[in-house]
Amino acid sequence: MARYMVLNSHTPEECEKMEQDVDKIPAAMKGRDFYCTCPAGEHAYYMFLEGDTAEEVMGILPPSLKLGQTRAVPVEVWQL
Repeated sequence: MARYMVLNSHTPEECEKMEQDVDKIPAAMKGRDFYCTCPAGEHAYYMFLEGDTAEEVMGILPPSLKLGQTRAVPVEVWQL
């Protein structure tokens, strides 16, 4: 499995809709860090998930977390 960064940007109006499925997230998302920049005025979130392909990772997300523009990008982690 590879690590992917899920990148999302959305409108302020989509925030509330995105929160509707938070209690229905799959096991693969539970306990993961969810970086939300909405309180700072940039409506976006970022998180890291594992999968074999970007499509597999995108399939983990509930529909409400795909509002706006969402993509999964493979990442390489370096220790600095």
